[in-house]
Amino acid sequence: PGNSGGPLVSSAGEAIGMNTAIISGTQGLAFAIPANTISFVVAQILRYGRVRRAYFGITGGVRPVVRKLQVELGLKLPTVVQVVGLDPSGPARRAGLLPGDLVCAADDQPVGSMDDLYRILSTKPPSQPIKVRVIRDFKGLDLTVLAEEDRATAALGAGGARRPMFPVPEGLRPVFANEWPQW
Repeated sequence: PGNSGGPLVSSAGEAIGMNTAIISGTQGLAFAIPANTISFVVAQILRYGRVRRAYFGITGGVRPVVRKLQVELGLKLPTVVQVVGLDPSGPARRAGLLPGDLVCAADDQPVGSMDDLYRILSTKPPSQPIKVRVIRDFKGLDLTVLAEEDRATAALGAGGARRPMFPVPEGLRPVFANEWPQW
């Protein structure tokens, strides 16, 4: 694969990524950034001087869903994201999301973790609407969140400081593995 910072090349000789770390003493084990991520970041830096990211305004955690409810609600994944906290002036709050809502899809793509939601958001420019499906009181609800530019990223790009995390309502938290059968 080459050295850190060098191209990751397919067997067809195509550059498919950039190596970031290689573990010596292993047989070619390396970590790399995919070429499409590099293209996105470079385009953002060239256009704006920094990477602009969409901001949703929630904290949340993975919540497993029992199979019976998965089938009843038409969920594609065995987990959802439980909204634990909301930025009081953030896009998700303005769209009507509430603490306790279970986010199961965004832009018609299943969401089973915050990583899934972040991946979907990372493909959207700020100020673009995102269709979000949530479960509230065991019923599906479609909301549209108008994501905004991540203020922390914008502030850091301008030499500012990170914003503080928003408050999490008391009593709400992600579920732990030993509690899975309860919901």
